[in-house]
Amino acid sequence: MITCESEARLLLVGATGEVGRLAAWELLGRGARLALAGRNERGLSELAALTGCPTHVLDAYDLDACAEAGPWALSALGRLDGVLVTVGVAGFGPAAEVPNAAAEHLMTVNALCPMAVLRGAVSAVRDGGFLSRLRSRPWHAGSASWHERFASGASP
Repeated sequence: MITCESEARLLLVGATGEVGRLAAWELLGRGARLALAGRNERGLSELAALTGCPTHVLDAYDLDACAEAGPWALSALGRLDGVLVTVGVAGFGPAAEVPNAAAEHLMTVNALCPMAVLRGAVSAVRDGGFLSRLRSRPWHAGSASWHERFASGASP
């Protein structure tokens, strides 16, 4: 079992998503001690049972709660060396055709939530620590037009 007993103490927000889970296992494998936050309570419970890491359920639409994630992690870990935010959702289709509700969802999850987490963590992260946002690029995998442009030699 990989456990949370090491030097680097990090907050990982989005720990129950695909990118977040991969990041969690990689960081734990490198000896990091993690505080895990995410929206999936069951997924967090499973991660906590496997790793012993403290967990916190977080809703991306609750920006005040997002801003409190850093201070929570500091309290849970005793020190905070860095924050990695991996939350995000993909949007497909031309921007002009995206309904307002979908655009609001995309902006909240992909921009406002990460900004609130990182802004709120500034005072919690030790001097010399880091604040980071990591996101995948799933739209290339599903975009036929991108693959056609790429195959023709045009830049994506």
